[in-house]
Amino acid sequence: MDTEPIRILLIDDDEEDAFITRELLEDATQASGQRYSLDWADRFDEGLATALEAKHDLVLVDYQLQPGSGHDLIRRARSAGCSCPFILLTGLSDGEVDRQAMDAGASDFLTKGKTDAALLERSIRYSLRHAETLAALTQQARELERSNLELEQFARAVSHDLRQPLHIIAGYAEILTLHYQAALDDKARDMMGKIVSGVERMNAMIEDLLALAHIDAAGESIEDVDCSALWAKVVADLQPRIVSSRASVEASALPVVRGRTAHLEQLFRNLLGNALKFTAHEPPRVSVHCTTAPDHWHFVVTDNGIGVPEAQRASIFEPFERGHSAGSYPGTGVGLALCAKIVQQHGGSIWVEPGEKPGSSFHFTIDGARAQQS
Repeated sequence: MDTEPIRILLIDDDEEDAFITRELLEDATQASGQRYSLDWADRFDEGLATALEAKHDLVLVDYQLQPGSGHDLIRRARSAGCSCPFILLTGLSDGEVDRQAMDAGASDFLTKGKTDAALLERSIRYSLRHAETLAALTQQARELERSNLELEQFARAVSHDLRQPLHIIAGYAEILTLHYQAALDDKARDMMGKIVSGVERMNAMIEDLLALAHIDAAGESIEDVDCSALWAKVVADLQPRIVSSRASVEASALPVVRGRTAHLEQLFRNLLGNALKFTAHEPPRVSVHCTTAPDHWHFVVTDNGIGVPEAQRASIFEPFERGHSAGSYPGTGVGLALCAKIVQQHGGSIWVEPGEKPGSSFHFTIDGARAQQS
């Protein structure tokens, strides 16, 4: 079977090991029909320079090179942008060497003297498939980033186009009210007020849709986020509303998580803001706590407010879905949709359960419980 040869670079300062590797590849060709072309570099610097030329499909690198190790060579190649798969070869049967190889960027690890032709060929095929998968995922990530950027740009353009007729409507309504005040009866003035109110509400909806598009774009970098400090900042920012509503706000120790600071701040702000807005007759009582699981953090924000009707608990996180009428409580119905987007962005899920009668408990998870409680 005539196949294109797989181009392999061997970086090994031992001539006998290079000969053995060539023999193993020839045996693999006889067994499978897959041809291999092998180039050999016997020095660290020469091998690194050749690997960076990107003329090979795969690199086999010896662990004990001079003046640096195989780990060092792989790290330097990766830092220079080399995406070629590496297989580390060593005479040591050491699990720590294996772990270090993966950390350095190798796709596999083989022990000299314990590797036959079949094992070497399997490792080569696995490493090539692994590299193809990584390349495909990288391309998808780039396309997603480009798509998200286009989405945000489109949302900004649409919001600008939508605002223009709204400004015209609001302007003419103001002119009519100012210049024809005497000619308008109470019913007409009420209608003019509703026009202005509708324009303001539409502007708020456009702003919230733009915020949704911005969350999807997710351009902010991921970092360690101290949720206790972040919650304290949100509480301080909302202090005037907390004081005016005579609310009590409590929090247990919250963790440090990996995430986007501004987005998590918006998540806390929306949930606390809703708890202060959707209140019953008693002063609001709001609490937040967090528990840990092997693979996620579980946050719960509980209030004693008016609650969410059971029929709407599944849809409340959709844009413009509201548990209560806009006339009773102001807002666009996008705040919880923003929360859902942010939680999804952080690898979690969000849902609502009944809290204190008739209050609510908003639960959300964040992926990766790897940090210590603060």
